[in-house]
Amino acid sequence: MNTNMQLEQNSLEPTGALANAIRDYRSAVTHIASRETARPVAADWLAPALRRRRQARQTMALAWTCAALLCLAMLPLSFSSHQSTPRPAVQAATAPANPPVSDNTLLEQVDTDVAETVPTPLQPLAEMETWDSESTSTSASNSADRSSANGSAAASTENH
Repeated sequence: MNTNMQLEQNSLEPTGALANAIRDYRSAVTHIASRETARPVAADWLAPALRRRRQARQTMALAWTCAALLCLAMLPLSFSSHQSTPRPAVQAATAPANPPVSDNTLLEQVDTDVAETVPTPLQPLAEMETWDSESTSTSASNSADRSSANGSAAASTENH
């Protein structure tokens, strides 16, 4: 008997006045539901909704058709704009050109534009770079001299 009392105390069902109120509400809802489902439903109750749905579909089809026609109408304009791009190049070619400038003059302009003074803390590095370029040029000339000397020696040995 104690176990039944414990089950009732642990149960999730409400007890007392709250249980009566919930039971009354449940019976009222079921009574209203049975009364509403017992009435016959008119056959044309869905007609206005179907009409609105059909009109919405027709409107969307018309909108998509107009959008597609507009895109198709824009295609010739996009092709003509691509063909009109060479025109400025032709106009540039017909415009009077500046007199030709020699390559040396252009290189001198680039040298003057790019030339920068080396800050004093970096002066030793700049000097090392000039030493490296001098040693590279001298070693290149020495190797060229050696190869020409070896070539003449090889030619002399072939003649013998």
